[in-house]
Amino acid sequence: MSIAPTPLDILRFLAERGEATVLVTLVAVHGSASRAVGTQMAVAAGGESCGSFSGGCIEAAVIAEALDVLSGGVGRTVRFGAGSPYIDVKLPCGGGIDLLFTPRPDGAVVNAVLAGLTGRTSVSVSISSDAFQHASGAGFALTYFPRLRVVAL
Repeated sequence: MSIAPTPLDILRFLAERGEATVLVTLVAVHGSASRAVGTQMAVAAGGESCGSFSGGCIEAAVIAEALDVLSGGVGRTVRFGAGSPYIDVKLPCGGGIDLLFTPRPDGAVVNAVLAGLTGRTSVSVSISSDAFQHASGAGFALTYFPRLRVVAL
C-alpha cells in the first residue's frame, strides 16, 4: 500500500489490474479529516491497494468494504469515523468521512484519463456507485489535473 500516491498512481493501479478493482472516492468530510474531498484509493480483488484516507487507521476496513462491494457488484457510500456503523474504527482527528465505493470502473475511461494526464490536460469525470464515466454523467464530479511541472530556463 502506498500512503501518498498521486491520482496518476491510482489510475495506473486500476489500469494494471483491470476489471477486478474498486475505486474508492472521498465524497464528504464531517469535522476534521486528514485528506480532502476527492482523494481516492483503489483496491484490487486480491486485497492489494493504492492510496490512503487516514495514514493507516481505517484502511483495513476500507479494503474489507471494497472487497465486499466487488463480490456483490453493487457500489455504495459508507461513513467512516464519527457517525459510522464501524464503531470500533475511529479517525485520529475525530471527524467522519463518506467514501463512495465504485466497483469495476470502466477501463476505457480510466485509460482516457491516463492519456489526458500524460498529455498534460485536465480531465473531468463523474463518479457514482455504479459508474466511472466522462463528466456528462450524474454523480460526484471530479477533475483530474496534470502534475505541476516547473521549467526553469
